[in-house]
Amino acid sequence: MFISKSKTSNRGYSCKLKCDQCSIIFPLSYSKYKRTKMNFCSNRCQGDWIMDQDKHHSVFNNFNTEEEVYWLGFLLADGWLSKQENSYRIGLALAEKDKNHLRKFAKFIGQKIRPTKKIDKVRSKVYFGNRITLYNQDSCRRLMDKGMRPNKSLEGTLLPKIASHLLHHLIRGIFDGDGCVRVQRGRLCIEIADGNSITLTDIQKRLKKIFDTKSIYIYQRNIHIFILSICKKSVAKAFYEYIYQDATLFLSRKKYIFDSILKS
Repeated sequence: MFISKSKTSNRGYSCKLKCDQCSIIFPLSYSKYKRTKMNFCSNRCQGDWIMDQDKHHSVFNNFNTEEEVYWLGFLLADGWLSKQENSYRIGLALAEKDKNHLRKFAKFIGQKIRPTKKIDKVRSKVYFGNRITLYNQDSCRRLMDKGMRPNKSLEGTLLPKIASHLLHHLIRGIFDGDGCVRVQRGRLCIEIADGNSITLTDIQKRLKKIFDTKSIYIYQRNIHIFILSICKKSVAKAFYEYIYQDATLFLSRKKYIFDSILKS
């Protein structure tokens, strides 16, 4: 570790470190950026260093496996994308109760960095969550080709082109990311939420064709949220059987709720 000392007017000496990414000398007071055994002068340098380590581990190559298609759907529903100059970052943040599911994603993308715990204060409450970020640029660009956008909830996109025999994995990923199942007025109801109706309309069109039904509706809950709703029991059961067929990857908590309602 590079450490130098320089005189200051009031404190005598202050330690400085050398950034392991850009080699800039920076004050030790910036140690808030030191989240590994390396030293970084900024979040950007930390991210660039991670990208250098991650550049040989590319995922989301052909979207021809259950894992690739499922996580594509989950990211389209609940992920985020940011751009900094010529680099992209795609991330996923989940509640503490879904930490094990996030670990599955971490294993899939080969990240060595553990999800970080985050506290959000919303409506005077404290929420615990975890997040992980994908830095590999090839993987990020391929996800962008499939519909990932910085403002995807506002802009909306059609479902990406996926082989028909893998479509249920994509929809299961979207459902696990933005869907819920509950009993409403004695009826089994499935809902998928989105900030734009474009994606939901495409899902509605495909499911109507698959199930040969008209009992799949879209309504606007408020100015920010659209809901795809299935409240007919036979169609809801068909949806369950469709998305979970030959499934090895799913949000266990949500499937358990689904199973419990169907058995009751």
